[in-house]
Parts: sequence; structure tokens; C-alpha cells
Amino acid sequence: MVRERTCIYVDNVVRQGKLASAEAAKGDRRIDGCRKLVENAGKDDRVEALVLQTVSEKNYDGFLMAVVK
Repeated sequence: MVRERTCIYVDNVVRQGKLASAEAAKGDRRIDGCRKLVENAGKDDRVEALVLQTVSEKNYDGFLMAVVK
């Protein structure tokens, strides 16, 4: 559905660091969904993807950025 070199951004995927915890994902659909998104983006040969953590005075979170090859 997108052209080559399209950037795809998904915000709020780090979930205050809970993204890295498989245990936290079991009890929260949002964390589980973010984990699946990141894992699938990493397995998909059609994109180059990264997760970037952000920190602010409110807390910390992050986003996923993927570029279509």
C-alpha cells in the first residue's frame, strides 16, 4: 500500500520500558500488540526498522520508524 522509501512511524511503542518485558506483555494487550509490531517489523525483509526511546519531563516512551525498501 506504500511506495519505496516511504517512512512509517508508530508512536508510543516503548510503553514506559515495558516493551522489553515479556512478563508485562502477558497482562496488557497494548504492550503485547507493541511487542508483536516490533518483532514483525524486524522479521519483514521489505522494511528497515528501528525503535527509538525518547525521554522528557513527563516520562519516557518511544516510537518505531520503518523505511520501506
